[in-house]
Amino acid sequence: MHIDEESLEKSKVKVLKGLREAGIEVTEVHDGKDVTHHLREKVSAGYETAFYILDVDVILRKYKQWRQLLPRVNIRYGTFILRAITLENITT
Repeated sequence: MHIDEESLEKSKVKVLKGLREAGIEVTEVHDGKDVTHHLREKVSAGYETAFYILDVDVILRKYKQWRQLLPRVNIRYGTFILRAITLENITT
């Protein structure tokens, strides 16, 4: 299965922009350290606000794979963040 890397990168830019516009703090990390390191950093700094750690590339790849393999199946979700930005609008 082929996923166009250029299209994936454009979708990632749109997702990150949408998250920021929705008022969500986004920190991109490209330092090669694992998730455990970043979790420990947040906790040791006394960070008490809920946060998510995710790999946007993985989510977009899985979504595009889903759409290619199951084009007639509609994804339904009910979270706050996806009301502000939907994968349907971003990846088309």
